[in-house]
Amino acid sequence: MQRSGTGHGAGSAAGAAGGGEGERKGGRSGTCIEDAMDPGVSTLDLQWKNISAEGCAQLAAALQSAHCKVNTLDLQFNQIGDEGCAHLAT
Repeated sequence: MQRSGTGHGAGSAAGAAGGGEGERKGGRSGTCIEDAMDPGVSTLDLQWKNISAEGCAQLAAALQSAHCKVNTLDLQFNQIGDEGCAHLAT
């Protein structure tokens, strides 16, 4: 998973530009945690989604699924804090 960028107290992982609108190189772009379970989604853009530490726990579980093919994750401008980061790091 590519990680870069900064975001007002949020973990951030920004991907490289790819195909057309709503598309990224290698797959579709998702915009909610549930999209992580779609094997056709390779990018999750979760900016400004008010994701908390609890949401990060749900996201971490989805990212660990055998169906998940996400390789780029953007969590800028959420309030995930240290607890949320710990969920994602496991």
